[in-house]
Amino acid sequence: MTRRLVLSSLVALAACGMPPPRMEPPTPQPSAEPLPAFALLDVNPASPTSGQQVGPTRYRGKVSGWYFTHTN
Repeated sequence: MTRRLVLSSLVALAACGMPPPRMEPPTPQPSAEPLPAFALLDVNPASPTSGQQVGPTRYRGKVSGWYFTHTN
């Protein structure tokens, strides 16, 4: 019984010291799809483009994020 306890403890300790497997992050691929053609009215009063139509083509060549939400 003591021998099993010692052996299982050693196995558990050995497993704790192993580094996690190395995983490479995926390489981003450029999209062949064109930017969608749409524009929305900027209703944010603090925005420099407030009251103007804004779409993805305005930010071509720059990093941008688009968030759409829906409320009732």
